[in-house]
Order: sequence, then structure tokens, then C-alpha cells
Amino acid sequence: MWYAHMLTTAKNYIYDLNSPSLEFGCMDGLNSFLLWDGELHEKYDVFSETLSQKNSHLKANLENDYYDTYNSSINLPITSRPNLTIDIAVDWKESHLRKASRLNLYKKFELMNLAAPSLQAPNSSLNTVWAPNLYWVPSISSILGEVGRVLSRQGRLFTILPDRSQLNHMSFKYANIAPESWLKMIDRGRYENVSNNARTLDQWNALFIEHKFKIERHKGFIPDIVARTYDIGFRPMFSVLLDIYKKLDAKSNTELISWKRYWINEITSLLAPLVDTDWYEKPDTAYDWHFFELRNFNN
Repeated sequence: MWYAHMLTTAKNYIYDLNSPSLEFGCMDGLNSFLLWDGELHEKYDVFSETLSQKNSHLKANLENDYYDTYNSSINLPITSRPNLTIDIAVDWKESHLRKASRLNLYKKFELMNLAAPSLQAPNSSLNTVWAPNLYWVPSISSILGEVGRVLSRQGRLFTILPDRSQLNHMSFKYANIAPESWLKMIDRGRYENVSNNARTLDQWNALFIEHKFKIERHKGFIPDIVARTYDIGFRPMFSVLLDIYKKLDAKSNTELISWKRYWINEITSLLAPLVDTDWYEKPDTAYDWHFFELRNFNN
């Protein structure tokens, strides 16, 4: 649901990625693969490489990620290739880069140390940076400086970033009321991450100006009701569901696909209204995330 909003917003505002281009925080590449019209057969899903382990739902931070696995025997059933290529993919997990390499979307891969983020590209060598995971960096000011360094003058940075209002819809705000151990299980470190980097639109603009970026276009996304629903989550049941999934997959891939179709059909009635863009595209709608197209005036 969250990625549906992000990708829909990005698709409406990113018409091209002028080469040389770089994606910062590519993860396994699937979001950008889908963004630029790549398609996979329904028999594949990202959980096929995820390990079934007790308490795996707690692996949801930068150091401990349950997607941090790679199976070299898996061949992706690509039915449509993306309509562009990105020159450089950057991520902080080697397994993510190895997964992304299977998509025919990226030309070059770069592993980065998140604790001391730096990009290997020379000064002013890139025309476009797509950075959907910029907000994960502990020091967002330092990585903005790096992006400004590698971008050509008037090069473009596309990114998404959280507003301070997002914190109002996260369970960890009840830290002084509810049991801490329960809150940590529900929150999975997300509150700490967002609170470190969330800013109002004016605060983001001030930081961009400090790093010689100008806002070319801005769009709010993730309405309040979506943010509230998203934070409820079902992650604490992840290890149980994954165990069922693995056993069903081992028994019969045909049954697994049938089960997936059933699950999707049933849950659509619950989630479809929350990804329908028509009803909340109103002037007074409050959003908790920002999409930015920035122009670089460094160098």
C-alpha cells in the first residue's frame, strides 16, 4: 500500500532519467523495475528468498533485514522489461545489489558504507539521481552534500522524504503509556528512523537551500488515513505467515499461486479505497510525506 502511493506519485513526476543516472538506495530494484513498466510473472514474489525464522518480523532495520538474503538458483520470470536503464545502482546491502542485478535495469553496482556515506562517481559527472531511500541515511545532510557533488550543475535529484506529521500516526508516540517491549515489536525501529529525519516543508526547503538545491516541483503523498492504517501493520505475524507460505510452496507451486490469488482478491476490498487517488486529491488533504524534484546549483 505504501509503495503503491510512492510509485504512483513518482510515475506522475519522473518522465525520464537523463543519463548518466544513479539510483541511491535501490534495495532489490523491484520498485524501480515496476516504476518503469517492468513486469514479473505472478509465480514470483519477494518472499521466495526470505528465510522462515522465528522472530523474523523483528528484522526490519538497517543492520538486520529479513530481505538480506540471496539465492543464486532463482531465475526471475520477467514478462516485460523496464523501458529505461539506470547507469549506477547504490545500496548498503550486498544481497540487495545481487538481486537487483537480475532485472536488466542497472548497468553498474556500488556498495556503500551507510555509516560514512560517499559516492564513487566523480564531481559533476551525473545528470540525474533517483533517491527513494535517502531518508534512511543517519546523516541526511552529508548525503545531500555528496549528491550535490556528483550532480552536474542544474542536474536533478528526485527523492521522497517524511514530514513531521508522520510521527503523529506512529504507535511509538505511546512510549510512556504502553509496554515498551510490545511497542518495540510493533514499531520495529521505524519511529526512531523517521524522527531523526522528518521535517516540515519549510525545514526541508531550508536544508535544500543550504546545500544549493532548489525545489523545482513538490507533491505531498500518503494521506493521513493511509499513514494511520499503514502503522497498524501485520508484521508481528510475519514469521507465522512465512512458515505457512514456505510449506505450501514446497507442497505445490500451483496451490501457492491459487492461494495468492485468493488472498489478493479478499484483501482488495479492504485496501483498494486506500490506494484510490481520486477521493483524496483535494486542496485540503493533509499528507505526511513529500515528493521532491530538486535542481542542483553546486559546482
